[in-house]
Amino acid sequence: MEPGTLFISGGRSDDLGSTAYLFFPEDGSWDRLPDMPYHKERHACGVVLAGATAGSGLQGIDIVAAGGFYSEATYIYNMDTGVWRPGSFENIL
Repeated sequence: MEPGTLFISGGRSDDLGSTAYLFFPEDGSWDRLPDMPYHKERHACGVVLAGATAGSGLQGIDIVAAGGFYSEATYIYNMDTGVWRPGSFENIL
C-alpha cells in the first residue's frame, strides 16, 4: 500500500454498506475491493502489519474494520490475499 492511498469501506446505503475501495491520489483512480462480509456503518478502520495479527500466519498489510451501528463485528482484510476474515479485538493486538 503506497503512502497516501486511501481505504474506504461501508456506508449508510444498503447498496454501499458492505463495499470497500482503494483511492490512489497520484492518478485519481479507484479500485473496488471484495465486499465486507456484512454491512457496516459508523465503523472505524486501521492498518496493521499482518504478521502482528495474532495467529494470522499472513504477511503484508491487514486493514481492520471494527465497530459500527448495525454490527460490532470486526473484519480483517489482507491486502496480499484480497480476502476478508472475521476478527476480534483479542486477535489484532
